[in-house]
Amino acid sequence: MSRRGISIATRGASDAGTASDQKRTLRCTAAAQRADAFVPTITEDLSYFDRERLMAYDVVMFCNTTGELPLGDAQKQNLLDFVAGGRGFVGVHAATDTFYQWPAYGQLIGAYFCHEYSFGAAAGMNPSIVPHPDQTGLPHGALRFILSLRA
Repeated sequence: MSRRGISIATRGASDAGTASDQKRTLRCTAAAQRADAFVPTITEDLSYFDRERLMAYDVVMFCNTTGELPLGDAQKQNLLDFVAGGRGFVGVHAATDTFYQWPAYGQLIGAYFCHEYSFGAAAGMNPSIVPHPDQTGLPHGALRFILSLRA
């Protein structure tokens, strides 16, 4: 059974994005759809972070985001509540270059982008996977997990 997801491809105001960014977003969401992981909704419409709209989805993916996105305090809290309620969050390419001024996002994403091709960035490429604290409602042998790709 397919899960519904949302892919947010919004970029910061100073960066309009490129054709390669758009292709990367489409590849990420198409791969998830082929794997029957989720059915993507690709949007730059931040009204999807209103509580009612957000709760219609199972996964939020930030793909190619950067900078301080224009989410209001209530929308930010809706995202935190969404994840705290057991739903998923995925950050892809530049998601660690987003929301430097929002400490709760730093905790959610697990690390911030430090610099292109720096020793710090190279040392920070350390993927980790840990069991999610909520394992309720899963079939026998299934595992809900948190994957962090720090780059």
